[in-house]
Amino acid sequence: MQLLSSSLKEGVRHGNPSLPIVVYYPTLDTQCTQLAAHWHEEMEISLVQKGEGIYSIDAVKYHVKQGDILIIPPRSLHSGHSISGHDSQNTTVLFNTSVLASSSKDICNSQYILPLQECQLPITNHILADTEEAAGISEIIQRISDNMVKQDKAFSLKVKSLLFELLYKIILVSPKEKITLTTNIAIEKIKLALEYIQANYMKKIYIKDLALLTSYSESYFSKIFKQATQCSCIDYINQYRIIMAQNQLLETTKPITEIALDVGFENISYFCKEFLHMNHMTARQYRDLYKN
Repeated sequence: MQLLSSSLKEGVRHGNPSLPIVVYYPTLDTQCTQLAAHWHEEMEISLVQKGEGIYSIDAVKYHVKQGDILIIPPRSLHSGHSISGHDSQNTTVLFNTSVLASSSKDICNSQYILPLQECQLPITNHILADTEEAAGISEIIQRISDNMVKQDKAFSLKVKSLLFELLYKIILVSPKEKITLTTNIAIEKIKLALEYIQANYMKKIYIKDLALLTSYSESYFSKIFKQATQCSCIDYINQYRIIMAQNQLLETTKPITEIALDVGFENISYFCKEFLHMNHMTARQYRDLYKN
């Protein structure tokens, strides 16, 4: 099982400062079965081009199929995994909402863009295929993709206008009021635990310390963690350590045993077992296959 996302809170910039928009085509299949839980400042809108997948957005699960639209607002914790025999591919538009913001106090900025940036705008997360709404949004996603590829004269103006139209259509099918769930507070606390794991994966990590960080009991922390990330805390720590090991395998010439110790595995046999389980190949095979 190869994992997507090498960072829990993604630190990479999507697009460039002058046009913070990118279109990409993520897949979930036998080679890459899981999208590790993470979040970013950008908004993400995906059209499922083929197949099926299970996604979690702020601890709510969505079973998406071909033609569905998946909408991930800024700062939402999200993850995903493939369904055996149903490899999926998406066309995804990811953009920083600052591209739509205005320095003036116009009504669009105050009523929609600022609330969206502050996670206060009601946004639906899943639009089913074979609906008028999904068809309209799918068309806009494709037009954005085409313009980003061709980059004709003044394409940035066109893309920006399409983003406004995209947001407009999403707002039309979203609830009128934002529903504040008690799980939202829990999600923010779980993010603290994820940040701690990201900063300390190379050291011994105790569940009791993560629970203390979130002010939860160990049992309740474990329950909420699994609900938010779709895996146990131990599994998540192992996943993140394996991702870091993958990076070192491709970017350095360090011996595999040294890499295993570097990323926090005290037992080399356990590292080899977990690496094989997650990638269906040994660390040496992974390095030989993907390096250079």
